[in-house]
Amino acid sequence: HPKQLVRISAAISSMRLTTRPQQNVKILVDGLKSADALERDVAATGLARFYPEHPALRPLSRGKTARRVKKPRQTVMLIHGTWASDSAWYQPGGDFHRHIEALRPDLYDAADFFKWSGGWSDGARLDGATALKQWLESRNEMGLDLIGHSHGANIMLKATELGLRIGKAVLLSCPVHVDKYFPNFANVQAPVFAVRVHMDLVVIADGGGQRFNHPQIKEITLPIWFDHGASHEPQVWQDNNVAQKIAL
Repeated sequence: HPKQLVRISAAISSMRLTTRPQQNVKILVDGLKSADALERDVAATGLARFYPEHPALRPLSRGKTARRVKKPRQTVMLIHGTWASDSAWYQPGGDFHRHIEALRPDLYDAADFFKWSGGWSDGARLDGATALKQWLESRNEMGLDLIGHSHGANIMLKATELGLRIGKAVLLSCPVHVDKYFPNFANVQAPVFAVRVHMDLVVIADGGGQRFNHPQIKEITLPIWFDHGASHEPQVWQDNNVAQKIAL
């Protein structure tokens, strides 16, 4: 097919059926080099789903938190998702960080902002949830409002299962795996808000569900199709009054 996104999607969809997986893998590896962020994200998620140890994925999983900086207590923080530890949008100075900071001047913006490996596996996400709990507890920041994108939202949920107390939880484009990642409502301020697009292609590639079905999780579906990253774009938030809908 002439469109790379269609080739990537077909490679993922046919992976369990093909007798020539090498062809599918080549398409997904090629997709990691795309100039389009959605194509890269779908390809990476699909490749990780079937070949989580593939060497082409290694450069995408990294992330060390900077040395602790003493700073007055903050009350809200952003958390990146899979493959995104080096992305600018959630870091101080990034476009989404600036957008949230204009709404909440108490947004965490010190140099030791939290990051996790961004690896695509249950183990990486458990490590991320454990690290998040330790990070917040070591800084006496329990009760922080957290805004997490993709599986970054799931490490937030996992951390509440591990005993972390947080304030408001905002889940952006979160793949739904209720058997593995679900809020412990005793440790989180309800309701939880889930902001997403219609038929998120990365969530489909991940094998996750598209929405929660729980009275304490308020779903907000944007009038946008397919685009996994749209939920952390400032213009999308402005056009759809997202901050007002989640009472940020």
